Amino acid sequence: GFVPPFFVDPRIAIETVATGEDYREVGLQRLFAGRVDALLEINLASIGYYLRSRGYQARVRIIPLPIGKTPIYSIFRRTAEGERLAREYDIANAQGRRDGVFEGLLRKYLE
Repeated sequence: GFVPPFFVDPRIAIETVATGEDYREVGLQRLFAGRVDALLEINLASIGYYLRSRGYQARVRIIPLPIGKTPIYSIFRRTAEGERLAREYDIANAQGRRDGVFEGLLRKYLE
């Protein structure tokens, strides 16, 4: 997984979760049991939703860290259909950013 450069330090032990497991649930249970001191989550919006949806928000303090933005990549097949879908995706993505759709969804579901 993604590890910010300032976490690459011999004093910090990174534990991972097996593929296929709900890494957030496993990490949170480790945190609640005192087995780890902190969790790293790069998506503040999704972890906020996850905590609220499970009733954990009162048990966890979120401390935003200066990790910067992490690029997200979408992949389409190199076919005529894939190219068409990529163009439509780019148009919808640009329109959603311009019209504030994404921010509206975040407010609706995460606040």
